Amino acid sequence: ADLNVVHGGRIEFYLKMGPVIYNGDAPESTCKPSFGGDVTLAFSTDQGSTWNVFNSYTPYQYRGYSFTFVEEIIPMEAWTNETRFRWRQPQFDPAREYWAIDDVLVYASFDPQWQDSQDYSIEKERRDESIRSKQCCAGTEQCPPSVQSVDSCGIEGRGRTNIHTAEAFILVALATANIKQFFVFIFKRIEGCSQETQH
Repeated sequence: ADLNVVHGGRIEFYLKMGPVIYNGDAPESTCKPSFGGDVTLAFSTDQGSTWNVFNSYTPYQYRGYSFTFVEEIIPMEAWTNETRFRWRQPQFDPAREYWAIDDVLVYASFDPQWQDSQDYSIEKERRDESIRSKQCCAGTEQCPPSVQSVDSCGIEGRGRTNIHTAEAFILVALATANIKQFFVFIFKRIEGCSQETQH
């Protein structure tokens, strides 16, 4: 399939080649050991008519019982909107050249100037306005005092001029603490007067 990597990117995959099996280790193994026949990674920008190899992998580096993670930067010559990638083993011996790849991911980079595009500016303004609306609806400190806000939540308010739930709770707590201190003070005065009367 053709991929759009016009701004570059990278390729990630896992590679495994047949491990060396000694006598008696796995006589019935279907994964034969690899000794020759490199695996190549190539790209095409003309729908597969021609292929350009930009890396190869030798058996002695990747053979074993587990996969090896590989990451490759896409070469600039492959930066088009119709690029194909291919893994291939040109010299394959069915008796020994066993290999596998897994979890292939191709990451395409963004346009370096993507933040300057008109679509991005429109979307950014729309999201910023949505954030501002939610901030004023919830009565946060980020809402400007002069902004009149009517949001989908049904709350109408003017910035921080209203007493909100959290602030009301704090005021009630402070009032309760002051009343408690007042009664403690009165109780001590009454107790002191009582003791003076007894003497």
